[in-house]
Amino acid sequence: MSELPDFKPLKRNTLPGQYKRLGARPRVYATTPKDVSEDHSVFFLWRDGEVMTDRHFYGYFIKKMPHGKFLTLLELHWHPSHKGFHCVTPCETDLDYTGRMLSRCKELALTTKPHLDPSVDQHRLELINLFCDICGIRRTSPTDTISADLWN
Repeated sequence: MSELPDFKPLKRNTLPGQYKRLGARPRVYATTPKDVSEDHSVFFLWRDGEVMTDRHFYGYFIKKMPHGKFLTLLELHWHPSHKGFHCVTPCETDLDYTGRMLSRCKELALTTKPHLDPSVDQHRLELINLFCDICGIRRTSPTDTISADLWN
């Protein structure tokens, strides 16, 4: 992907389903959910801070479920103050995470690029590209929406 999606200040109830509660935090910016298939979407958030260690970046890969519910398939986190890149996913568990966040899920550590600052547009684009690579999502053209290669 070569073009940065539009991030806007996050307001309460602007995200779908259970993600609505992510709104109304100071200095948080989000994209609108982008469909990557008929049943899957992605969206991104970042939180600004006075210094880099106060900033955060999140990517969400979600599956649309019946009755307006969503299943989080993968969350990518970048907290420069602690941990490296890491993602959480509900795989290899018998627990039902439909309509919920991913607490108590498996956490996967990823190779970290500690210089990436979520407040820098080019760095956010690099974080989004990393997320898309992990999820098998490719950009069809610089002005097109994100599309999925791996899911029906």
